[in-house]
Amino acid sequence: MKKDTDKNESAVTPPSIPKSASITMIRLKGKKLNDTASSFQKDARSSESKVMEKKTTEEQKVRNIWIIGSSYVKRGEFGARQTFGENLGLDAKVQWFGKGGMRWSGVLPRFYEELATRSPPDILIIHAGGNDLGLTSAQQLSGIMKTELMQLHKEFPSMTIAYSCINQRQVWRYGSPWKINKDREIVNHTMRKAAHCFGGVIIEHPRLKFFDNTIFVPDGVHFTKKGNELFVTSIRSTIKNILQSTQRQQI
Repeated sequence: MKKDTDKNESAVTPPSIPKSASITMIRLKGKKLNDTASSFQKDARSSESKVMEKKTTEEQKVRNIWIIGSSYVKRGEFGARQTFGENLGLDAKVQWFGKGGMRWSGVLPRFYEELATRSPPDILIIHAGGNDLGLTSAQQLSGIMKTELMQLHKEFPSMTIAYSCINQRQVWRYGSPWKINKDREIVNHTMRKAAHCFGGVIIEHPRLKFFDNTIFVPDGVHFTKKGNELFVTSIRSTIKNILQSTQRQQI
């Protein structure tokens, strides 16, 4: 019986490991895992930094604004500096291109002349057409203006075009005030309706009334300091609204 017991005990005894055998330990080094995690975090921070940097650059981009037109623009530049300072006191670069006696036919040539040495503006403001009244019919003039602004929008779709309505005057060179004022209203009305065709904005001048002697100099055409202030304020308000609208779209 004893021999059988010894035999059974021997059967369940685990085999001995030879002294000469070696045991290989596999160790996962925690340091390398931590390095990998740090690398991922660093890449994430780098990507976030680049996104924020790009966003900041876009937000800090200074918008270029051109104002082209007749003597009202030329005189308006001086008045704007007195009232609002440089660039109309806005976060933008405002450039004035005014010429006394400019008619509508001089607008696009002046635009392309400036375009030859610089990039197109983000916002183009045009105040012209008043010197054409009495020489060209209201229907013909407004038709030309609409067609040319539509073409300009087609060439520069990202540029906002703002049409500044022809203002009232006490004196008109080429006809009676009553007749010319009617033509003025027709042109402005047509351009208001056509604004969507050239992706444009309309600048109104509701406070410039022909019967207000305080806003006109003795020639009955050009503005006093007060008149210039009203004229420029309307333009500035429109520019400010466009800039704010653009910022909201980028957010």
